[in-house]
Amino acid sequence: MEQIKLNKAQGGLTLLQILLIAAIIGILAELALSAYEDYVAQEKVTKQ
Repeated sequence: MEQIKLNKAQGGLTLLQILLIAAIIGILAELALSAYEDYVAQEKVTKQ
């Protein structure tokens, strides 16, 4: 049987890269949630 050698490009993501991506997504989600909560609070004030 022939062994398949993986190049560096075919190796996928390292754990550090995955953790960094998860941290960036978390920060962006927190910013979006904060902005949405501010928007909802402002809409409640303007409707009254």
